[in-house]
Amino acid sequence: MRKWGLIIWVVCIIILFTLNNIYHSHATPERKRRWCEINLGVIWHASENYVKQYNKYPSGFEDALPFLPEDMSNKKYFLICANDTRYDYFLRDKEILNKTPVNDLSYIWLLENYHPDNRLLFPLIADKNGNHKNGRNVLFSNGDIKWLSESEFQDCMKNMPRKSEEQKR
Repeated sequence: MRKWGLIIWVVCIIILFTLNNIYHSHATPERKRRWCEINLGVIWHASENYVKQYNKYPSGFEDALPFLPEDMSNKKYFLICANDTRYDYFLRDKEILNKTPVNDLSYIWLLENYHPDNRLLFPLIADKNGNHKNGRNVLFSNGDIKWLSESEFQDCMKNMPRKSEEQKR
């Protein structure tokens, strides 16, 4: 009797893992895009905490990482878009993720050390080109996350504020 219980238990675990893999591999582009938006929202909150402490935006992901939630086993998971072709690879092998520099992950840090008192709306972080078809998620300085086509993103980047010489110091 115990033998059958153990067999049923093992079969249930196998089914659960299989269903999880099927769900992830069949997730619609909209769901993966939404996952990406959630990651960007978490990164924005970390950036806001950095701004509160240092009165400037972080100069990159390395500065923002300490401000990500503590309850994650690896904070770099927030820097992986669900549509990144390496997503499953990183989830399976934590060592590879740990060794991968943050700038080689799914997002681009667009602005360095920009002073938060400048109330202009500007893009702060974006998906790398190719994470999603026909565009990318972009996190703006006010916390809004918008889906932009590639041409809209390029126009947005042309209009991005530039740091003055005083701000660069």
